[in-house]
Amino acid sequence: VPQVGDAPVTQQAILQAVGPEDQARVTTALARGIIAETLRQAVLAEGISTPLHGAGRAYLIGLVEDRLGYAKLGAARAVGGLAARVLLRAGTWAFDRWRQPISDGAQPALGDVVWYLTRGAALRSAIAETTAAAGDDVVLVGHSLGGIACLDLLLTTPLPSVRTLVTVGSQGPLLYELDALPGLKVGAAIPDTLPDWVNYYDRRDVLSYLAEPVFAGRARDVELDSGCYMPDAHSAYFDNQAFYDSLVNVIATAPAEGAGG
Repeated sequence: VPQVGDAPVTQQAILQAVGPEDQARVTTALARGIIAETLRQAVLAEGISTPLHGAGRAYLIGLVEDRLGYAKLGAARAVGGLAARVLLRAGTWAFDRWRQPISDGAQPALGDVVWYLTRGAALRSAIAETTAAAGDDVVLVGHSLGGIACLDLLLTTPLPSVRTLVTVGSQGPLLYELDALPGLKVGAAIPDTLPDWVNYYDRRDVLSYLAEPVFAGRARDVELDSGCYMPDAHSAYFDNQAFYDSLVNVIATAPAEGAGG
């Protein structure tokens, strides 16, 4: 932190901020950059994704902000076009630096999808058995591959006990558009037995897809923002309190009986 804080480019950015609010924004941006770079170095050094999302990440950013302490400094000139140029260059640099981790992080999920397309029957059977054992009033939640399997199962098998389907970071809509979803061919009628469907996605999760535009009138998309980037964004839903708050509401307002009944 001291090395970054004392760097000439950092001092210049602070001086170009106007007023305490702008100085605070610069401080926050610097803190986020420091944490992001630290995590990036960890990924490159260890070859694994560092699971730091949500509140944990925000806490560290807050510590760095306090250590920088630049929100109290004076300002001289407006940021103007310089900030935009810096952000554009930083964004290009960050994408180039993160390209390999993004690709590596996506590979396991894509591999799961390929496996499912060839051997998914066993997984669907396991989900059906688990659902039956749970009794009535089931809200079925599936993440990534699990969301594909749950959707596929409900498209082919009426399960009256399932009140609502919840998919999280799912590639199901993409597979349907590619005519690769086993349970429903493109252009085929969506069965009436498909229950209410809520689909969570994050713009930064490149493995999450919108369902509403594809399954018009049968799905509802809910956007979340974990503040993370790939590959962490794909699993960060479960470290995001907003997801649980929304899910509680989904469960509370689910129909008394699934569409299959």
